[in-house]
Amino acid sequence: MGLRVFVADRDAMAPGMNEADVSLKIDTSDEEAIVQAIGDNHIQGVCTMATNLAPRVVASVCQRFSFSSISPEAAHSATDKSLMRRLCHKAGVPIADGGDAQCLNDAIGLVNSLGYPVLFKPADASGCRGIEVVHCANDIECAYHAAAREATSGVVVVERYYQDALVFGAESLIHNGQTTLVMVADKVVRFKPRISTAGVTIPSVLTKLEISKLQSYLEAIHQVIGLEMGPTHINFIHDGTAMRVIDIGPRLAGGPMIHELAPRLTNIDMIECVLRQAVGKPIDPMPSKITAVGLERHLYAPLSGVIKDVQVPSSLRTNMTMQWRKPSGSLLKTDGTNVDRLGYLTAIAASRQDAAQRIAYVVDKIELTIQDQEGRTRKVKPVLYID
Repeated sequence: MGLRVFVADRDAMAPGMNEADVSLKIDTSDEEAIVQAIGDNHIQGVCTMATNLAPRVVASVCQRFSFSSISPEAAHSATDKSLMRRLCHKAGVPIADGGDAQCLNDAIGLVNSLGYPVLFKPADASGCRGIEVVHCANDIECAYHAAAREATSGVVVVERYYQDALVFGAESLIHNGQTTLVMVADKVVRFKPRISTAGVTIPSVLTKLEISKLQSYLEAIHQVIGLEMGPTHINFIHDGTAMRVIDIGPRLAGGPMIHELAPRLTNIDMIECVLRQAVGKPIDPMPSKITAVGLERHLYAPLSGVIKDVQVPSSLRTNMTMQWRKPSGSLLKTDGTNVDRLGYLTAIAASRQDAAQRIAYVVDKIELTIQDQEGRTRKVKPVLYID
């Protein structure tokens, strides 16, 4: 694209730092440091890809420099689950039953009203941190405080937990005031011991009629929140009676779904679209009909401990990719969130069964040597969650 790319991250070892023309060891929440870097380097556009709260900083910085971006008000409304719930309700878009808890007594009152099971989550956090499923009264206090610790605003959202509901994400691009639904991905969710996204399957099992209704919901959401450009990653549940919004991100989804599966299945490079809009260039996305099946599956540690050695296959079958994220010496937790995943595999095939078999075959070839919490050395396989 002819762009000189600067990447900001508080972690000097973040993978993107090595890919950038210039790496800046700056926390993405440090607005003033980012402003300084923009001025020092004559930067002409700013964006984020898949981080939950960075859109707030991006929007604020872009407003200061008159760069292309959504407004700070829209960024805040989308990333505050409490506020976005109220706005979706105003727009007539179904949401999960529930409400806000400012204190433990609020949470207890909501649980008594909703019944078990319920979901506790921070109003503003990322990476599935602080999300807890509560099945009995004994767990309320612990779950409330776990969510409150991760909430920047201090607000905890308590929602009905829709067991066995379909969870899916709608990936869209907004351009010239129009919403293009690029694809819908059904999610595989690990619910115990901590909620984590274990993978996605594309295309979704939603019907054409449901996809049409989803398109109208997306347009209503974008309008009521004030999103006039850029990507959106909006998560829903389908409980058999309605599609209900559970989360909105004015950003791309994380993981290989966007940078590997989306361009190959839809012929839309959403990352390029984000970059083009950030520097004020137009986009005209026209996704192709999805004719194959794409699977993304994340891998988890089978036990807590320290990785002593990792053996992974040196080659994969056609239309497969793999990224291993935890090198030797990494501390593994079996009860962690998304940040504790070992890595991922993707496969594109003619059928879901074929893609799943390809992934399972590779997982069986991976061998981990882990020193467990008792100091014993054990050879194990990663855990693969399936739907």
